[in-house]
Amino acid sequence: MIRVTSFHHAMSNFSHIHLGELENMSRGNRSFVVRMLQTCLKSIPEQMEIMQQGLGSNNREEVKLAAHRLRPAFHYLGRADISTQLENLEHRAYSSGRDELLESITSLSHQATLVVTDTRAALEGYNA
Repeated sequence: MIRVTSFHHAMSNFSHIHLGELENMSRGNRSFVVRMLQTCLKSIPEQMEIMQQGLGSNNREEVKLAAHRLRPAFHYLGRADISTQLENLEHRAYSSGRDELLESITSLSHQATLVVTDTRAALEGYNA
């Protein structure tokens, strides 16, 4: 188990998240960081599922909304690159073919899994 003793220590332990944005936002308030990590752990899997279901039912509006809702979570976790991918997906939800959207969502799903794993470990460190 990783025990997080400082923000700097926490930021250096993970490959798929970078907690600097949360450090800046929290101004040293650990409970704020814990709440944000919990929120991200709840919202990322939920919205990824909604996005996948939306694609499955050809509900492009659901795909677009889920992508939009996911962007802040990835931003807070220091993954502006994924947030940008989501923004692109949001803008292409109606204009792209199903196969193109499926490829994008599959890639995002893989990345989300890695982010969630690191986020869960970071939360455990904060709660230790």
